[in-house]
Amino acid sequence: MKKIQILFLLCLFLSPSLVSAQSFYAIDIEESFKPGDEIVFTYSIYEETELIKAVTPYLVCEKDLPQPIPNEVEISSEAGKTYKGEYKGIMLTPNIPSQKCRAIIATGDDQRIIAEKEFFIDSKPALDVSFLFCTDETCGEETKVFSVNQPIYVKSRSNFNPPLVAIFSSEKNGIMDRVVLPDYYKFKEAGDYYITFEALSDNFQKISQEKYITVVENIIQACNNNGKCDVGENLENCGSDCAAQAIKTDNSFLKNNQKILFIAVLLFFAILLVTIAFYILKIKKKQPELENNNIIKENK
Repeated sequence: MKKIQILFLLCLFLSPSLVSAQSFYAIDIEESFKPGDEIVFTYSIYEETELIKAVTPYLVCEKDLPQPIPNEVEISSEAGKTYKGEYKGIMLTPNIPSQKCRAIIATGDDQRIIAEKEFFIDSKPALDVSFLFCTDETCGEETKVFSVNQPIYVKSRSNFNPPLVAIFSSEKNGIMDRVVLPDYYKFKEAGDYYITFEALSDNFQKISQEKYITVVENIIQACNNNGKCDVGENLENCGSDCAAQAIKTDNSFLKNNQKILFIAVLLFFAILLVTIAFYILKIKKKQPELENNNIIKENK
C-alpha cells in the first residue's frame, strides 16, 4: 500500500513537468527599437498532442502606441510539428515616446496569454561623440600614458552639446571620481584605469564608449629618450625612441635584402656562364667526329 502511495505522489510531482514538456511557446524579438525601426517579432508554437487552432499576436506598452487592431491567426500546422509565425507592428516615428513594451501571443478562444517578451522603445537621439585625453588644454595630440599627479585633460566632440561627465575607475578601487567636461583629472597612484562617460541629461541614449589609460610613477619610465627602444617603450608611448629604432630596423632589413638579391644575381649569371661554356665544349668535341664521318663517306 505504501508503495502505491509513493508512486501516486511521484506521479503528482512529475505530472506538471510532463505536461509542460508537451507544449512549447516562444517569442523572438529585438531588445530595443528606435525611430525608423519597424516593430517585428516571430513566434513558435509546438503542441505534442493537440495543436492550438488560433492565436492572437499583439503589443502592450506603458504609453499609447498606435498599432494595428489585433487579428486572430489560424494555425496551419499539425500536432507534433512546430508552427512559426510573424507579427509586423508599426514603423516607429520620433514623436513616439520612450517606453517599455511587451510582445504577446494569446490563444484565440479565451485570449489566454501563452507567451510574452519585454522590449524597449528608445526614442532618445543617439550621441555621436568622441573623447580625447591630452596633457594640455589645447589637446593638440592625444596621449594614453601619463605620470602620477599629471593633469589629464578630457575633451569631447559630439553632434549635440549636452553636459557630459567622465567617470574615472579602476579594477582595484572601482569608481574613483566623476568629472564634468571639459575639465582635467589627476591620478595619485600608478596603474591602469578605464573611463566611462554619460550625458547629464535623460534626453539622450546611453554612451557605450570606454577609454583606457596608463599612469606611471614618472613619465621618464615610459620614455627615457635615449635613442633606443627599451623594454616597456613602444611607438605609442615613446615615439622619439621607437620611431628611430623602427627606421633602423627597416634600413637594416633593406640592406640585408639588397645583399641577398646581389648574391642571387651573381649566382644566376655564374650558372648561366657555366652552362654556356659546357654547351660550347660539347659542340667542339662533336666537330672532329663529324669531320671524320664526312671523310669516310667521301672515300667510299
